Amino acid sequence: MTFETFREWIPVLGLSGIIGTVVTLVVKAILERKSQKHEHQWQEEIELRRRTQDTDRATYNQRVTILVREHLAAFIRGGRWPTDEADLRRLLASLGQRTYEHFLDPAVNQRWEILVRKSVELASHRLSDGITELDIRDYNRLWADWEDDCKRSFGPLPPTPEDIVLRRNPPDLAS
Repeated sequence: MTFETFREWIPVLGLSGIIGTVVTLVVKAILERKSQKHEHQWQEEIELRRRTQDTDRATYNQRVTILVREHLAAFIRGGRWPTDEADLRRLLASLGQRTYEHFLDPAVNQRWEILVRKSVELASHRLSDGITELDIRDYNRLWADWEDDCKRSFGPLPPTPEDIVLRRNPPDLAS
């Protein structure tokens, strides 16, 4: 190759270098954009999961949830209800109409609905003709399975707030 031929090829080689650089920069920009989009989606998924867990933790400590998981469970297991029977019957009617909080985690919510249905059924039986030890054992297993699902979904179970107290009448605000 002579110097003249090489001189003729220099613009072509320079142009191909420029085209190669442009193509490389475009590909790099596309890959960075896809990477940023993936990172953004990943961050959104993490944030959604965190908000779902926070909401489910709060639902776990809602008043009706505490009534079912503690007070109604104690009534089913031992027959003790802290207020009068009329309150218990109103609660059972309300729960039977599904007027309770629902969890966002589908597995937890599905078990919760089963637990509430079973709680209403067994509490009604306890009021009328009683329940057997086998019923209580099955209920305890169902209750433990629900709590295990809660722990898997949103971590350690939050402590029950101490200000949740069953009252027949609202507190006297004049005092």
